[in-house]
Amino acid sequence: MSAPHRLARLLAAAALALAAGLAQAELFATTAVDLARESAQGGRDGKLLAVLFEQDDCAACRELRQKVLGDKATGQAIAARYRTVAVDLSAAGELVTPDGKTLPAKDWAARLRVPGTPALAFFDARGRLLYRHVGPLADGRELQLLGRYVASEEYERRPFSDYLRTQKIGDRVSALQRESVCHTKS
Repeated sequence: MSAPHRLARLLAAAALALAAGLAQAELFATTAVDLARESAQGGRDGKLLAVLFEQDDCAACRELRQKVLGDKATGQAIAARYRTVAVDLSAAGELVTPDGKTLPAKDWAARLRVPGTPALAFFDARGRLLYRHVGPLADGRELQLLGRYVASEEYERRPFSDYLRTQKIGDRVSALQRESVCHTKS
């Protein structure tokens, strides 16, 4: 193979690797209005759906994006198990919920008992809510543990705080979870 062809192949491979890396680093970058479609696609891909509820004026949401979601190992671990979508509760308009109902995002969040942001809700391929977590996460490792907790159905057996204690990070997390969340505006 000639040198120009080798260089072109190397550049193409590098571009693909960069694109894949960026996609993995962009957790919850997608803002979808048809979550039923997202949930069904996740099922076809062998993944669950993870929805991040956030608001523009939420400091805890900004911190979550900066400190937790940008971690490369976290991006890879979450992307392996979940299709991720963000829902901005500050935005107007309606969406299609994972179970196929059309309603405003704030109304859907209220039905899910999401009192504030940031919050994460996890759904199966049929749009059934599996687990909801409200409040900040300490770091990427904690998000990875939350993802593993849901995927393994550990939420059926014990609270997340107990699960974290068995993972040797419970004390740090308990203090963080007592911090306030950003409450949604009616």
